[in-house]
Amino acid sequence: METAISTTWETLGRIAIIAVIRTFLNYFLERDLARTEAGAKQTEGRNDLE
Repeated sequence: METAISTTWETLGRIAIIAVIRTFLNYFLERDLARTEAGAKQTEGRNDLE
């Protein structure tokens, strides 16, 4: 709530850093989830062949 009342460059900088960190983490999480799902599908395909 403090940022809505009085914005300073320091506060805006903190918000920007948080946004960058969240974007970075989200990107790598999505990439890892896609790899995990692809690996699970390949494993299921192998089990079907046996």
